[in-house]
Amino acid sequence: MFTKFLHRLLLFAILITTTCIAFVLNDNTISLNAQALVSSSATAPFSPLPTPTNTATPIPTPLTVVGTINRNANLRVGPGIGYAKDGLALAGTTVTIIGTNAAENWYYLTTGEWVAAFLVDKSSAVPLDIVAEGQAITDRRLTPIATRVQSATATPKETMLLNCRRPPDDMTLVEVNGETVSMRTYWMLQLAQQIYGGPGSVLRVVQGSYEPGLTESFGTHDAGGAADISIRNPANPAEILWDEATKMVSALREAGFAAWYRPTGMFGPNSGAHIHAIAIGDPELSQAARDQLDGTGGYFRGLDGVHPKYGGPSPDPHGGPVICQWMRDMGYDDLR
Repeated sequence: MFTKFLHRLLLFAILITTTCIAFVLNDNTISLNAQALVSSSATAPFSPLPTPTNTATPIPTPLTVVGTINRNANLRVGPGIGYAKDGLALAGTTVTIIGTNAAENWYYLTTGEWVAAFLVDKSSAVPLDIVAEGQAITDRRLTPIATRVQSATATPKETMLLNCRRPPDDMTLVEVNGETVSMRTYWMLQLAQQIYGGPGSVLRVVQGSYEPGLTESFGTHDAGGAADISIRNPANPAEILWDEATKMVSALREAGFAAWYRPTGMFGPNSGAHIHAIAIGDPELSQAARDQLDGTGGYFRGLDGVHPKYGGPSPDPHGGPVICQWMRDMGYDDLR
């Protein structure tokens, strides 16, 4: 009886011991797991959400190509000779092309004008955007309308000296300020304006060429190369720029003209102040105009070219002639 009691007591003791060990082991496992969780929370690096990337598509800018005008070219408001003229680009002028028409035979310039493709030598064969008539272009009209007539561009060897440049032999007729002159004369006028650079404008032609029968001109305007130029302020036509006349005459002479200032009333009560200019070497000069160059009262003789009816000729009030090598090559020289 006592033996059975001891056996049961031993079994009970074993059961109690096993339970305690299990409990301790289980408690240690929970503790270790808790420490691992705390440790993980303390050491894990902070990873914020990535910053959104701006994926907006940039606005494309038109592709441009630089070109050079290979001969004097009319600039037009549209891609074709049926469109109105909007300016003139002289041979050698650098232009920036921004597009072409569908036929790719006209180029659209950053100034907003069109020029025939065969008149431009492109610096690159990169394909150009097709520009529809009236299409809005980012670079359209970058240059003010008032200054869109292209100026003569000096070649690298002439950048320091604009005067004494030989004019082209282009006798195509054009209109300047509503007056007819040759392209050769117009080129010379533009060069003179570039040399002058003052508030006046030698492009304000008030009497052009090829106008026979003008009584007070004595035949000098009957054919090519003659131009009378206003000395009024283009920004304020009521103002006469008296002090600019001599500067304008000087610029015209450096550009290849025989030029003189003619004061108010010199040729009668209706004769206004102006500058009279004859393009030296023009192949279409009238005989009267040629006489103003090397005739008895001419420019190369140091005289003013005024007709005897009005008391001429007299000594040149602007000094002696400007003589360039190209003039000598054409047979003109100092005859004083």
